[in-house]
Amino acid sequence: MGESLSIMRIIWGFTFRAARALLPLFCLGGAHAEWLSVPSAQPPDANPLKGFMPYRGSYDFPHSMEYQYFAFDDLMPSLDTPDFDTTIEPFLEEVSGRGNHAVFRIYLDYPDERYAVPQWLRDAGVTATSYSSHGGGLSPDYDHPALLAACESLISLLGARYDGDPRIGFLQVGLLGHWGEWHTYPNGHLFAATETQNRILSAFDNAFNSTSLLVSQDLMSHDPMANIDDHDIGFHDDAFTEGTLGPADWNFYPRLVDYGFDKRWRSMPVGGEILPGLQNIVWDDPSGAPQDYSACVNVTHASWLLNQAPFDSNWGVAKRVRAIEGGRRLGYDIRVVETRIGALDGDLRVGVRFENTGVAPFYYPWAIEVGVFGQDRELLISEETDWDVRTILPDGGPIEFTATVPFSTDWTDSFASAVRIVSPLANGKPFLFSNRNREEDWVILAEISQSLGSELEVWSVE
Repeated sequence: MGESLSIMRIIWGFTFRAARALLPLFCLGGAHAEWLSVPSAQPPDANPLKGFMPYRGSYDFPHSMEYQYFAFDDLMPSLDTPDFDTTIEPFLEEVSGRGNHAVFRIYLDYPDERYAVPQWLRDAGVTATSYSSHGGGLSPDYDHPALLAACESLISLLGARYDGDPRIGFLQVGLLGHWGEWHTYPNGHLFAATETQNRILSAFDNAFNSTSLLVSQDLMSHDPMANIDDHDIGFHDDAFTEGTLGPADWNFYPRLVDYGFDKRWRSMPVGGEILPGLQNIVWDDPSGAPQDYSACVNVTHASWLLNQAPFDSNWGVAKRVRAIEGGRRLGYDIRVVETRIGALDGDLRVGVRFENTGVAPFYYPWAIEVGVFGQDRELLISEETDWDVRTILPDGGPIEFTATVPFSTDWTDSFASAVRIVSPLANGKPFLFSNRNREEDWVILAEISQSLGSELEVWSVE
């Protein structure tokens, strides 16, 4: 490189490297500002806010999120006085300490385990009906004014404290039904009235404007259905690969199509859980799942799935590899396709084309930065752009952005342009593009040299 630069200094930008494109210092969009390819790579095994998710704990299977249920009576020991400091807060601190995002759901009725209506609400007249299905339990009177008011109060307090908290990946709209899954199957008469459902949806949507929400697809099983159209809330399917594709009209995807929600994934996330009884066999060869996993992912555009078995099991290499690939199939898969570098009014101009070859967008407006690295890969400068990663859709083709970086003649003769997406979670696992030539979470776009004249020499990173 030193010899090439010496020659370049003498002949003012003439290059012997046919692969390099010589760019005038005053122009990005001119005839000489060629688009250069950026080498791609296999998607990372784990990326933020996508993939398989275990329950709270430390595991060696690739993941970026952890899950937890919370009982209503633990969170609301008395009216309007929540206890988040000994419940949710330790969970968030533990999970974020491992570099992961948290996902959780609140329940009032957990079959065969716990009835979570606090005593102060029972004293206020909230009654319950016993049932024998799913191991048995108690189903509260969801429509009781005192219980509904307490739920709305908890949701409001939860939003005031945690909306936009970078430690939270997604929040499930629970509370109603067994496990907070918005059904009391097979005892439909025990479920909440439509008015109650609408008030719970409204309370969550009003309380959370930044944190993404999901509600069980069983919301669509009730007639009349709650008015989900009015709310920015996605869906989760807790019987993935068993009741996802059809042909029954109560399966997840047929419901999405019937109600016109099959494009909702473009702006609101889809998640869920592989049916627990299938988690150990879906990765067998051939798969033991009744429905094709990849087909389920493709039509639902799911970003993440609760799937505990790979985290607990000591599988052989081949089965583990198939499970890791299954996790990579979920959600976004964003790579840099091309770049072009030039300058305008003395500043460096960086153009980037991104492509999403996954099944879903990235749903949060994390900052995208453009930077410049020196010869020894020290970061010389980074600038936050106004680029919106949420607009890089999997069915939209390449999307192009351009940004300006202040240019310094004090930089070394050779440097490199780069781009990254910045996680707002301190110690969070980095967002990684599906590209080679990375410096931590940065992707090196192109190598650049200055000449003594008014030209930049730019070439692809192989």
